[in-house]
Amino acid sequence: VLSEQIRFDSLVENLGETYYLLKSYFKFYSYCRFCHSPVDAVIDLIQDVQIEDIKEIRVYTYSSAARLHERKVNNEFAGKFSIPYAVASEICKHQYPLLDSSLLENKICKLIEKVFVEEEKSYTDMLPGKRVTTVELELLNGNIKGKTVQRAMGDADEENLFEKVISKNREFLNPIIGEDRANTLIKKILSIEEQNDLSFLAQLRR
Repeated sequence: VLSEQIRFDSLVENLGETYYLLKSYFKFYSYCRFCHSPVDAVIDLIQDVQIEDIKEIRVYTYSSAARLHERKVNNEFAGKFSIPYAVASEICKHQYPLLDSSLLENKICKLIEKVFVEEEKSYTDMLPGKRVTTVELELLNGNIKGKTVQRAMGDADEENLFEKVISKNREFLNPIIGEDRANTLIKKILSIEEQNDLSFLAQLRR
């Protein structure tokens, strides 16, 4: 998508030998992949921090991700491509899980003004082998907390990825169809090549 030219030979390189579906990543957040590393870092940093105590959040990342620096977004969909929105949104969701959506959005809009994104040239130079991001959280009392992540969560070779994906599915499914039906659905999908009848997918949604 970001290339300036087409290399047709690359389209068939290793065809039939390398199956890139097996190398694909899983998205644990509903934002552009470039937003995931900052979110991973900031969630770890805010475990013992209150939103009211935050002075500024600084994100240092590689060039491609640094393009998503816009703090003014017109709607939630546009926010999927904004690191400040993604960071502010996930912080607010973690600290106000029961807050009404309209009130939550107001909290997000206030916090987003404190999030700043910059390119870190040394991180850009590491591409494509590494996609490093550092987040600094500055508090009103002057304390600064920092976290550097080497890549976003969800890569195919990540440790315990299977368990993390199952856990994430349960997190979304349980409130909608109940724990028992969620477990049944997951079990059947994991053995879908053995299923002769897929009507259970529709039945479990009822």
